[in-house]
Amino acid sequence: MATLEQLRLAIGQRMATVPDLGVIHPYERYAAAEAAFRDLYVWGNGKKEVRGWFIRRTAYRETSYLSSRTMLEIDWQIRGYMSLQDAAMSEVVMDGLVEQLRAAFKRDLTLGGLVVDRRESGQPIGLQLAESAPYMFAGILCHGIALNLTTIGYDDAIPDAGDPGLGDFKIFHANWDIPVFGNVLPPLPADDTADATDHVIMETD
Repeated sequence: MATLEQLRLAIGQRMATVPDLGVIHPYERYAAAEAAFRDLYVWGNGKKEVRGWFIRRTAYRETSYLSSRTMLEIDWQIRGYMSLQDAAMSEVVMDGLVEQLRAAFKRDLTLGGLVVDRRESGQPIGLQLAESAPYMFAGILCHGIALNLTTIGYDDAIPDAGDPGLGDFKIFHANWDIPVFGNVLPPLPADDTADATDHVIMETD
C-alpha cells in the first residue's frame, strides 16, 4: 500500500502534466496577511493573476476484503481558483483546464501503479467535478473549482507494528488426534503424538 505522501505527490505530478494549469500546492496554503496569502496562488507567468490549486485528503475508509487483506479507499479533493475576467472569457478557460485535468487522470488511473484501476459498473472513474462557482478568494473575485478523486489500495488486515508474533499469526498450525473407529481390543494407549498436522495460510491476494 502506498503511503499518503506518495499518493499526494503522484496526484500533484499528474496535475502538473496539464499546461498552464497554474501553481500547484500539495496541501492548502495559508498566510495571515491577505497580500501574502494571495501571492501563494498568483501564477508566475507575468500576468499576476490568481491561478492556483491545492490537494487535500477529505476521507478515509477501510473495509474487509479477505481474511488477511483490507481495502483502503481515500477521498481526495483538488481545489482550484482563477481570477475571474469576463472580457477574457475566463470561465471558459477554467472549464478547459478542468477537462484537461480529467483527461490527464484518466490516462493513468493507477497513478503510476500506486493504486488500483477499478472500473466497475456505476463506480466513478478518475476526477469528478463536485463544484464550480464564483468565489471571493484573497480579496479577488475568482472561479472556484472542487474536484473529487477516490484512490483504492489494499493492506494487511493485521499490521505487523514491529511485533514478530503478528506476522506468524497469518499461518495456523493445527494438530489432530483421530478417534478410533469401532471396537479395538485391546484399547490403544493414549500418547502425545499427533495423528495428523495441517498448516493453513491466510490469503494474501
